[in-house]
Amino acid sequence: MKCPFSVIQAAGIARCSRAREVVRRGGSEFDCTDTAALERCSALQRRLLDVGLETLGHVDDLNTTPKSVYDRVLVGGLRGIGEATPGATAASYETDIWSLVEAALGMFPDLAHLPPEPIADGVRTTQLQRRRGSRKHRE
Repeated sequence: MKCPFSVIQAAGIARCSRAREVVRRGGSEFDCTDTAALERCSALQRRLLDVGLETLGHVDDLNTTPKSVYDRVLVGGLRGIGEATPGATAASYETDIWSLVEAALGMFPDLAHLPPEPIADGVRTTQLQRRRGSRKHRE
């Protein structure tokens, strides 16, 4: 049960209290430890991708859309939801994605239909740090 936000957790950008790190052949990934949370987070991820990719003028196609765009959409979307949700902040996802999801559920019981404006605003204003050089040169 791979966490829908595994990629940004593995990058060290976010954390989740419902996730457990597992090391696989391709590196670290995060699995969800709660089936109900996985369903809610999967719906949220789908909504973030739908709104965020459209906002940036991309389509959901792993062959043509860079990984950095997916990362920006997830992080920016979570930031936007944090800013729009009472009791949360733009940086809530950094310490616990699940707490942000719970706060959002309090306002929007159906995460698949979150209003697009806060997601789009968060995606537009988010700039992720760029890597400097290739991995070979950093080791």
